[in-house]
Amino acid sequence: MGNELFGVDIAGIIADVMGDGLLGVTIVRDIRGARVPGKLTAGRSRTPTPFDCIGFFEDINPNSVPPGTDLQVTDRKLVLIGDTVQPGGFPEYNDACTVHEEAGDVTLYCVQDLARDPAAAVFSYLCRDRRGPDKV
Repeated sequence: MGNELFGVDIAGIIADVMGDGLLGVTIVRDIRGARVPGKLTAGRSRTPTPFDCIGFFEDINPNSVPPGTDLQVTDRKLVLIGDTVQPGGFPEYNDACTVHEEAGDVTLYCVQDLARDPAAAVFSYLCRDRRGPDKV
């Protein structure tokens, strides 16, 4: 899945070496369906579609984000190992990103992509808790 550089599958090597030691991640995207005939004001149906991969959350260094990016105190960086992401599973805006940590699952929502290396081995995303202080 990654890009070979100088004839070497760097993304594959990173996935093989680091994949077993990192945490499981589930990206959930709501796929919008068609409107129900006769109930046009009910809106479109939504089907949650999960994508599994490997990665982790880490704190964000304010100097490592693109200029003009608005950071909040609770923002975290989601780091994904590229070759473990299922086709079509890279996070998009508002996708739920759940890291399955030993202390319990942590779910934040994708805001934007931050970086990707040339070999497509590691991707990082800005994620945020959009529920607010009352967790609603």
